[in-house]
Amino acid sequence: MKTIRFSVVALFTMLVFPLFMSAQQPLLSAPAVVPRLVNFSGTAVNAQGKPLSGITGITFSIYKGQYDGAPLWMETQNVQADTRGNYSTQLGATKSDGLPVELFASGEARWLGVRVNGGEEQPRVMLLSVPYALKAGDAATIGGLPPSAFMLAAAPSSAGASTSGDAASSNAGPSAPPPASAVTTSGGTVNALPLWTTATNVQSSAITQTGSGATAKIGIGTTAPTTALDVHGGSAIRGTLVLPATGVATASAGKVSQPENFVASSFSSATSTPESQTFQWQATPTNNNTSNPGATLNLLYGLGATAPTQTGLRIGPKGIIAFAPGQTFPGTGPGTVKSVGFSAPSSDL
Repeated sequence: MKTIRFSVVALFTMLVFPLFMSAQQPLLSAPAVVPRLVNFSGTAVNAQGKPLSGITGITFSIYKGQYDGAPLWMETQNVQADTRGNYSTQLGATKSDGLPVELFASGEARWLGVRVNGGEEQPRVMLLSVPYALKAGDAATIGGLPPSAFMLAAAPSSAGASTSGDAASSNAGPSAPPPASAVTTSGGTVNALPLWTTATNVQSSAITQTGSGATAKIGIGTTAPTTALDVHGGSAIRGTLVLPATGVATASAGKVSQPENFVASSFSSATSTPESQTFQWQATPTNNNTSNPGATLNLLYGLGATAPTQTGLRIGPKGIIAFAPGQTFPGTGPGTVKSVGFSAPSSDL
């Protein structure tokens, strides 16, 4: 790759602080604005390293790194180069606001790249500490405005005549803002979500939360929820209650639905403890990865802390019921069902 010669004199001269005011100027004159321009001097050369003279297009780019990365900022200027190719300009001169303060806010090094007449970028040079005074100048403002812009206006005087003492007090500083409406509360319940009972009164609601993030549990009508949502009381769902699949089926396996549990409690004399009796309905895929996939609604059962397992009772997509092995139909009287004959495909049974 051809080596590009680059001769640059990096004279970054930033006037950060205003000149001292003359004795004739008023003491309350407006503060000077920190310029967002950086003086730069360099030499414009062509691809053969020969200096260019006259009007030359220069593209300036500021980078985070020395060798790679997209430019953080760039501009193109037409500069006047002398017979030796030397030129001087101000970075940011083509922008209405000059250089963005954010370029130097992090305190990290910044690198300047130069392209002459759209040619290959010359070796980047590091910007020294002077441009970082832009951020120091911005620190003297609040959102780019002087602190005086945020002073509260004095309250208007009354219709009556004011005394000299009143005038002196009004000049001493801005008046305090009016107090906000007071919010009252008689105390709250730990973990209870607040409830505005009036425009100025906060009390505890019937909704509580324990834990946070993935372990958060919300209780309605209870202060000790045991699941992600624990409702003590009736619920009205005016829409479809969906128990979606636990995942997306693949060629190797289908995915069951979220289950719906019905739990009873019965006392065991053998263990002298109550035992949970859990019946569970769950949609289960069938014929996965075939031309005729389907599903059945299955009944599962679990005793105590044991996870529910299949009972064998299930309902097919056409309403056909498949019974558990050994299913009998007791009864001897007329009209009593003693057996059931099936003509459905074995896959539905």
